[in-house]
Amino acid sequence: DNQKGHRWMPHDLQRAARVIDGGWRDFIRNCSPLKKSMVVYAFTCSYWTDDLIQTFWLATRSRIEFKYYLFGYLPGLAAEYPKLYILMRVLHSGTNAVGFGADFTSFFLQDFPVGIAVAVFLINAPATLFLHGHHVAWGLNSLIQCLGLSRRKAKRRESDLDSNHWELSASHATLARQITHDAANVTRISVI
Repeated sequence: DNQKGHRWMPHDLQRAARVIDGGWRDFIRNCSPLKKSMVVYAFTCSYWTDDLIQTFWLATRSRIEFKYYLFGYLPGLAAEYPKLYILMRVLHSGTNAVGFGADFTSFFLQDFPVGIAVAVFLINAPATLFLHGHHVAWGLNSLIQCLGLSRRKAKRRESDLDSNHWELSASHATLARQITHDAANVTRISVI
């Protein structure tokens, strides 16, 4: 925890970033080259993932070899077309609706190619579910572990207290035996 360098970032957001970062590092470290390329593809095609974040994270933190990165990134750029088409369509329809005082949906749906909607459903939606599904799963797992660890720690403290009690009792018994043994030796010496 470097508190000086992260004053602008809330502590909980830092934790969430660490959980996601560790999850992807472990996932990529333990998977085949094809899966590494599929992760790059998913980062490229998914919604709600900034291109700069995925590029810099994949370049600096993932340690994916360049050939596997390229094998996933180039098809990802091609498959990103439906997502960009819809984004441009939304922007164009919004400006036309404001400029002409018309309904946004009439501009958006006018001559909308069905193939684009099918492509988004087949390409971008699975990539988004894969990517952000992992984020949600890791976040929930981290939360469960955090709650589970606090319960385990409390149980561990109780068992440590019990074991300390038995250790103290055992040390008292050893001390009592030693005192008894020393007393017996003292009485032997005094009798002689």
